[in-house]
Order: sequence, then structure tokens, then C-alpha cells
Amino acid sequence: MTGPVNPPRPRKKKQRLSVALGLWLIKRVEQVLIRFSLVGEQPFLEPAQFPSVKGLDADWPAIRGDLERLMATPERIPNFPDISRDQ
Repeated sequence: MTGPVNPPRPRKKKQRLSVALGLWLIKRVEQVLIRFSLVGEQPFLEPAQFPSVKGLDADWPAIRGDLERLMATPERIPNFPDISRDQ
């Protein structure tokens, strides 16, 4: 009497050459960006690394007011594809 037979493993689906090349290229570009990044690769960046953030932080009430005025009439806000040629 023999033991249970293991079912054959599913084969890994081969990718098209163009997809494989694209994934390879993306990985290399990401490595270059990380290597030459001025702010590092940690998941949370310190606000001190971005001097312009101080101005935004100081002006948050005005920015919030702009948003509230916009959201009072959301039907007047255009769809992004309507205002961007690239979309």
C-alpha cells in the first residue's frame, strides 16, 4: 500500500516579455530614485525636511475656508478629466 499522492503543483504563469521587461525596468528606476533621494526612504518623512510645510501649517484656517466655500456648491467643481488634457 502506498501513501497519498501529492497533486501536481500549478505552474507559475509566464509573463509576456514586454511585461517582464517593464517590471524589471520599474524596479531599476525605483532603486535609482531611492539611491539619489534627498529625503531618504523611510515611510514617514519629517516636516523639517520640507521648509514650505511651515507656511501651509500656518495658513490652514484660510485653506480650510477655501475648501468649505468650494464644498458649499460641489456641482460647480469640474471633473478632473474635464480640466486636464492628459486625462
